Amino acid sequence: MDVVSVISELIDDIYSLHNEFETKYLSERNTDFNLKKVGFTDIKDNVEFHEMIDSYVAQLRAFMLVNSIEVSYNSEDVRPAYQIKDRIKVIKTINKKIDYYAFKESKISKIPVAKGLNDFLGVRIISSDINENIEKIMVLLERKKNQKIISRYYYRNDGKYHAIHCYVKKDNHAFPWELQIWDVSNEQENFADHDRHEKEKDFR
Repeated sequence: MDVVSVISELIDDIYSLHNEFETKYLSERNTDFNLKKVGFTDIKDNVEFHEMIDSYVAQLRAFMLVNSIEVSYNSEDVRPAYQIKDRIKVIKTINKKIDYYAFKESKISKIPVAKGLNDFLGVRIISSDINENIEKIMVLLERKKNQKIISRYYYRNDGKYHAIHCYVKKDNHAFPWELQIWDVSNEQENFADHDRHEKEKDFR
């Protein structure tokens, strides 16, 4: 299977899992935050919001134990050329991110929570033929966006970091999930830049 087809299937699977999880999770949740309208200074010290995150992550861990994208893809012999990983963000890292964006927001203007807390579940695909198929992948992502399967995407070409990021989001009350698409030639520098970016959040 070619890389564009694999990415298309992967996005559809993430979308399906996100809808299944969020439909169940949102129906059980007692709180209601519009993550596109709420900013980080609004929720930084909001006990209700932090309790919601604790519950969300705990439920997500249980859900992904039986729905691991990484396991389902890497167990299939037809995909040896693709590295596919999934991970769930830990609460400590989430809180650090909230502090970072609240501090940043206080210096500029409101940053929607959905923009910063957009990867409680993160999936990454690394392949040797991403860069040579970049135009086809971008066409695919635009189609997925028009079909409302992904909410947004962009190609981040920032210094030594080169990757496509795209997001699945049921609605403005649901936390987005992220898919990163890397070419193997950028893997080493991307990880190094990611580590640098994470250290920037330790601003105090």
